[in-house]
Amino acid sequence: SKNLYPSVTTSYLGGILFICLGCIGDMKYMHLATIFLVICAFLAILKRGKQARIMDIGATLLCIFYAGVLPTHIILIRNLDAGIINYFGHDFSLGLGYIILMVFGITATDVAAYVIGCRFGKHKLWKEISPNKTIEGAVGGTFFSILVTSICGIILHLTWWQILILSIL
Repeated sequence: SKNLYPSVTTSYLGGILFICLGCIGDMKYMHLATIFLVICAFLAILKRGKQARIMDIGATLLCIFYAGVLPTHIILIRNLDAGIINYFGHDFSLGLGYIILMVFGITATDVAAYVIGCRFGKHKLWKEISPNKTIEGAVGGTFFSILVTSICGIILHLTWWQILILSIL
């Protein structure tokens, strides 16, 4: 957005800190790291003097969490030791299966929403936010996401309630 000036250095360092915590796999320090980064963001913005604004602190924290916490959770999901599945003579961790399920579900949503929205979309979803999105595209994307994640869930031997929860997410 216009007129937001996050502390780029603090954002980079925070993102790297969270990703390193995820690679180590020891998340008991996540709360301590969060408190440390909030203080660092506050001090970095406050150092600007009269130009310091609370919105810039919020933007810095958003950058840290978006660029650091989300990839950290992908690493943690990948490293899940929830079991081994065997396909075509190769063993794969169930965490990798969850990542593949997530990627296929997101891709199915985006592609189906685009194609169905272009072909059949007549009713605009929200003109002020995104003028080209349609209700038909949103419904089609949701349907195909549920379909693809259900198929992936069956391949991963998940229970029906796990498939249902992952499909909705």
